[in-house]
Parts: sequence; structure tokens; C-alpha cells
Amino acid sequence: MLQTLAQTRFRWMLPLPMAAQMSVMLFMASRGRPAMVHLAPDAVLHFAAYALLTVLSWIAWHGMTPTCRFMAEAGTLTAIAYGIVDEGIQYVSPARAGELSDLAADVAGAVAGLILIRLVNILTRRLFHE
Repeated sequence: MLQTLAQTRFRWMLPLPMAAQMSVMLFMASRGRPAMVHLAPDAVLHFAAYALLTVLSWIAWHGMTPTCRFMAEAGTLTAIAYGIVDEGIQYVSPARAGELSDLAADVAGAVAGLILIRLVNILTRRLFHE
């Protein structure tokens, strides 16, 4: 489905979910500690957010360059780069504090997103091509 959507005139829409999540994360990075911290440990929230950002980045890269073989890696690098920017913003923000442990959780989440993409690709290839 993603392949056919990337080939239509609506492919410009594929980066929109990634941009929306990046905007929310940027807003949260510039504000005080989010209320969601009480729902789960901070590292778990960072891990989940960056795993999701990796998947959304992969979808966006798929829409922009549907023939590229390294879209999952591009999505992972996009999420890691954004994690560095996010922690930098938190470091200079008076209401937040950028921490290396948060950056480690961001990177771990991005890598987990890459692993998830690879597993889904392997499973769908086996289910639909054999």
C-alpha cells in the first residue's frame, strides 16, 4: 500500500505525520516537564516517541524517494538527528534540561524503530511473495 501511495499524486502527504510529530515534540521540548511523565518513566516516553518518529520518517522518505534502498536507515538517521536537536533545545531552555540519558533513550528508540521496520518488511515479504 505504501508503495502505491508513493507513486500517486498524494505522495506529498506522506511527510505530514512526521512533521506533525516533530512539531509536537519541539513544542514539548520548549515547555516545562510534560504531565505525561507521571504515566511512564521519562526514558520509556523518549524510547516510544523516537521509535514512532523513525517509522514516520521512513514513511516520509518512502514518499520522497520511492526507489531508494536505504529509506529505513534514512528514517533512523533523521530520528537520531532530531533527537540531538531536541536535547539541545532542552539544554538551552530554562524550563527543561537536556540529558545524555534522554539522548540514549532517543537513539535506542530510533534503532528499535529500524528493527521494527526490518521485521515488518521480512514478514510481509514472506507472507505476500511466497
